[in-house]
Amino acid sequence: AHIFEGQYGWSSPGGLSICRTDNGKLIMAAHTRTTFKENWFFYLQTKQMFFTENDWPVLHPCEYSGEELTALTETKIVGVYDTILTQRDPLYEKNSNGVNVNVADATATKSKVLVLKSDNTISGEYSGSWSLSADGINITIDLKDINNNSLGKFKGIVSKGIDFARKGTKTNRYTISFSTICDEVNATER
Repeated sequence: AHIFEGQYGWSSPGGLSICRTDNGKLIMAAHTRTTFKENWFFYLQTKQMFFTENDWPVLHPCEYSGEELTALTETKIVGVYDTILTQRDPLYEKNSNGVNVNVADATATKSKVLVLKSDNTISGEYSGSWSLSADGINITIDLKDINNNSLGKFKGIVSKGIDFARKGTKTNRYTISFSTICDEVNATER
């Protein structure tokens, strides 16, 4: 479960299917519970799937709106991002039927501020460094906590999109976002 600042939150995507469009795009469709309506209210979400330069799948953070991967410059990417660092906790509790269930999604993870600076460093609630590949699409983030402890090296894609989850009726929904997966983790921490 996650919630970005100033947005509606989502929980427990499931029952997913992966399909290919006529023009070859991979789309994941799943039902997703909300964090802003009654507990069992579901939405259908569709998200485009991309692959990192190391062939790991990542999902575009925004719902699918026909976006195309286009090369971006570092100048376009520099800025402030609300970021979710997903870490699966092995937190189990017995439900009303006495069955152990994972409750890690019970409380939505709130976003933290990550600033990608023009000198390729990271500030905000994290530290570290980042780089953009020559293709203008693949991004590498060497993420550290505020105390400079390694959280891992993350690789993924950076892209344009339309953020339908932003609250407000007169909100600019066009955004640049990134989606990464941890490629290398400090072995002493995990």
